[in-house]
Amino acid sequence: MHKALYRKWRPQIFEDVIGQDYIVTVLKNQIASGKIGHAYLFTGSRGTGKTTCAKIFSKAVNCLNHNNGDPCLECDNCKSIQNGSAIDVVEIDAASHTGVDNIREIIEESVYLPAVCKYRVYIIDEVHMLSTSAFNALLKIMEEPPAHIIFILATTEVHQVPVTIISRCQRFDFSRIEDSLIVEQLMKVADGEGINLESDAAAVIARLADGGMRDALSLFDQCASFDNNVTREVVSSVSGQADRSFILKIADAVINENAAEAVSLAAKAHSGSLSFSFIVSELTALYRDIMIAKSVGTKKVELFPVGSDLELIADYAEKMPLSQIMFCLDTLSEALNTIGKSSYPNILFEQCLIRLCSPFLSADNDALLRRIEKLEQRLTSVPIDFSPFSASQTVKPAAEVKREAPKPAAEPKKEAPAPAPQPVYSESAEGKAPFTIWDEVLKALSKTNPPLVAALKMSTAYIEGDVVYIDTTDFSFALLKGSENNRNTLKAAVAQVSGRPLKIAQYKEKRPATSQSSAMDEILKRARRNGVDISGE
Repeated sequence: MHKALYRKWRPQIFEDVIGQDYIVTVLKNQIASGKIGHAYLFTGSRGTGKTTCAKIFSKAVNCLNHNNGDPCLECDNCKSIQNGSAIDVVEIDAASHTGVDNIREIIEESVYLPAVCKYRVYIIDEVHMLSTSAFNALLKIMEEPPAHIIFILATTEVHQVPVTIISRCQRFDFSRIEDSLIVEQLMKVADGEGINLESDAAAVIARLADGGMRDALSLFDQCASFDNNVTREVVSSVSGQADRSFILKIADAVINENAAEAVSLAAKAHSGSLSFSFIVSELTALYRDIMIAKSVGTKKVELFPVGSDLELIADYAEKMPLSQIMFCLDTLSEALNTIGKSSYPNILFEQCLIRLCSPFLSADNDALLRRIEKLEQRLTSVPIDFSPFSASQTVKPAAEVKREAPKPAAEPKKEAPAPAPQPVYSESAEGKAPFTIWDEVLKALSKTNPPLVAALKMSTAYIEGDVVYIDTTDFSFALLKGSENNRNTLKAAVAQVSGRPLKIAQYKEKRPATSQSSAMDEILKRARRNGVDISGE
């Protein structure tokens, strides 16, 4: 019968325990010096070595020839405890022995000396599952324990253990094992088992294990059963999770703001029964690495997970502003908290991807900063034509312009003076009529370009000939100058309401420095022009 790798490679001495150096050192020193406590509390996430250290400790305190705190594994006590035949070491699963009667049995047995060993050790796993009455009974014996009794309590939910119990124990918090240590141990196990394990695959297993060595060995065992040559693709297939290339495709779609591609990838994930929570977690981890690379660079390799493609991360960091990275992290974190609780996780996942590709849908600070940065880039990089424009105007590509042969020199003719260009900025409203259908234009525009309507909300407009002059702030009009889409949607709305194509320009009234009375006259003038009653009647 095949023995699971996590059982076969379970540490037998403290030296074999990985990732818990502080705890191992303290326990070994106590055993070597004989300063052994009567109760210990081991807490931490699953697969970090709590029960393993409890069993090693029970062997070490009863070992006849311990070596600086480590059990010798050769004496009768070590062998009997190892094979589970020692009656003085009792392991209790509190999940199935929750009642007070189980604790009463311990109290009744405690009056008797150990049969063979020096100490009678009670290992109570998942101790948080005990009932209130059981905890009360356990507390009584822990207050006045016999000298030959040692309690080792193990739990993943220390907050559910009464404070009165915790205060009577020496508490040791087991931390998650680093990915680099898990990878090192997996490669060691692979060599011992004759299995070919690629380093990239080991890094993926370590990331999926989330700091638990037992989970890593269990997944590796499953992958080795599927194929003796364990690659990244094998791990993705066995675990049912999206591979790295799929995650990077989504990241590329987000950077390029290609919502169609992102939704298509979401559909593939849904049809392939991939975990949306896992994909969001992987994207979050990726953008975390991009954030670090953007902030401090990639020279500090220790800040990135094992096996990270630092060149790719640096390339992403160069393409993305920090505000966009922070916006992506916030959006992904919000999605991660809701997808697992929803009956329709695929819809929430698609919604998350569309938000990442379309920052204008969000009104939070990070999204607004990203939109402003993009606007600034357009205003500084694209040359702006300040002349009035219309939908009918088109520019022929240079390739389509026909070159004509030079004509023979002729007598110079007097050319008519070129017409003066129509000004974009008007010096006054004289000669311009109020554009009375401007509100209807904005209403029509709200169906195609809501952000632009918000920018033009407080504006007014005048018309002269075939030019509509918009009276608004420089910043709002800059949205038109810097975006062809904004110009086209506004012109389309004007044409729809007015029934004819019109040009667009900015109305900017000249305001020379005047006295206080002149300034007041100017205010009254603008009020009358906008239909405000100032007669005072």
